[in-house]
Amino acid sequence: MQLREYIHQPKKYITMTDKEKLDQQLHTEHELINRKLTWLLSSQSILFASLAFVLGNAVKDAQKGLFLNIVSLLGMGISFLILIGVSMAVTAKIVSWKDYKCSRPFSEQSPLGVRNWITFLALTPDVFMPIAFIGAWWWIWKYMV
Repeated sequence: MQLREYIHQPKKYITMTDKEKLDQQLHTEHELINRKLTWLLSSQSILFASLAFVLGNAVKDAQKGLFLNIVSLLGMGISFLILIGVSMAVTAKIVSWKDYKCSRPFSEQSPLGVRNWITFLALTPDVFMPIAFIGAWWWIWKYMV
C-alpha cells in the first residue's frame, strides 16, 4: 500500500467494551495501590534503619529523645497518609465495579476480580499494612521515647 492510499483510507476507531473499561480502571487502581505500598515499605525501612542507628549509641543521649520523637511521629504520619491513599484506591475500585454493575443487565455482570470475597480478602493486607506500621511506630513512640 502506498502512502497516498493509506492517508485516504477511512479511519477505524477501536472502541472498548464496558468490561474492558472496567478492567482498565481496576488495573489502574491496583497499580496505584502497589505504588503507595512500595512508598510505604521504602520509607519505613529507611526510618527503621535510622532508628537502629540511634539506638546503637551513635547519637548522644541528649539528642536521642528528640530524634526518636521525630522519627516515630514521621513514621506514623507517613503510614497514616499511605493508609488514606490505599483506602481511597480500594474505594475507587469498588465504585468502578458498582458503576459497571449498574450499567449491565444481571446476566452480563461479572464479579470484582475472580470472586468478590476472594478479591476483598486479597485487599486486606493492602489496607492493614499501613495500620501495622502505625501501631509499631506508636508503640516505639509511647514506650521508647
